[in-house]
Amino acid sequence: LPFANMSADPEQEYFCDGMTEEIISDLSKIQSLRVISRTSSMMLKGTSKSLKKIAAELDVQYFLEGSVRKAGDNLRITAQLIDASVDSHLWAEKYSGLLDEIFEIQEYVSRSIVDSLKIKLSPKESQKISERPIQNVQAYDLYLRARQEYWGFTKESLKRGLQYLEHGLEIVGENELLLAAKGIIFWQYNNAGIDPNKRHLDEIKNCADKIFKLNPESPEGYRLKAIVYYENGQLNQAVKEYKKSLKLDPNNPDTLLEISRIDIGAGKTLDAKPLVERALE
Repeated sequence: LPFANMSADPEQEYFCDGMTEEIISDLSKIQSLRVISRTSSMMLKGTSKSLKKIAAELDVQYFLEGSVRKAGDNLRITAQLIDASVDSHLWAEKYSGLLDEIFEIQEYVSRSIVDSLKIKLSPKESQKISERPIQNVQAYDLYLRARQEYWGFTKESLKRGLQYLEHGLEIVGENELLLAAKGIIFWQYNNAGIDPNKRHLDEIKNCADKIFKLNPESPEGYRLKAIVYYENGQLNQAVKEYKKSLKLDPNNPDTLLEISRIDIGAGKTLDAKPLVERALE
């Protein structure tokens, strides 16, 4: 469930949502867990539904819920894991620390859940949870702010998002996650009809090229390449690039939906059906 913002500043909502998303991302890398997506999770923000009702609707057994209080660089985070079938706590913890420790806290929460559910991680899964895509906390904070902005679907919010990402890139240099987010913002200008322009495709391609220099097997890089092909009407090539991205990141609902959207447009509804079902799951 989305972590609640207990800070005096309502604008810290982006930070709580970012922490929720990062833990979802960590847990989604574990093969023996089925974790609901960011979209499903965020729809439950502020819900008054009982855990048993949500569990039945989403076909889940366990809930992670918590809260974040952020004041300057000081953090106070609570988290608890609940078994909805018996309405009991499996694990609960409070953390007090500094913003610099946010990566360690997120990893600790993810590993505590795995331990509570008695799941044995493979070496690759353990390594994935330990990864730090953005090492610098200030740049990470700017990335979270930008993520919030590119779902705003306005010219102003996309402009702010780009400014946050440019600042982050100034701090850490070229970075796969920051460049991927930058590419998605340029896509949103066209995708949402905010400022359709062919030059945005050049910016997306530029982001993809830089990503591949950092990581030749980047799912985000292949996704940006697919977007450029799609916008240029090269649908077969777009599907090939999306499938490369999906092979590296098989639980990405956006990639699943984009491939299925192309299939449906081409009349290949039977090919699209399992992809849509996977995305919904």
